[in-house]
Amino acid sequence: MFLPERLKVALAMVVLTSAVAEPVMAGGAVIGMGAEGDTSDGRAYSLFADVSITDNTWLSAALARNETNSELFEFETKFLNVSLDHFFDPIGIRVGGS
Repeated sequence: MFLPERLKVALAMVVLTSAVAEPVMAGGAVIGMGAEGDTSDGRAYSLFADVSITDNTWLSAALARNETNSELFEFETKFLNVSLDHFFDPIGIRVGGS
């Protein structure tokens, strides 16, 4: 099967990440990042983190940037989100802002 080189690299990264990542059920932290590109010189980058404050409370943040420079237009966007969630047995609540 023919796959573009970029797609092969992306698939290899997903397989590698899945093979070495361990899920966090309570406590600890989850940190991730991503990068994308396309044939129209578009680029996107993202970073996120979830940090356990207690077993039932998490602080989450995400930061992303996207830029496109095509023949028709060019633009750049930035995104930031911060939220706090807490699990009250049997439901949870999440409060955040972007």
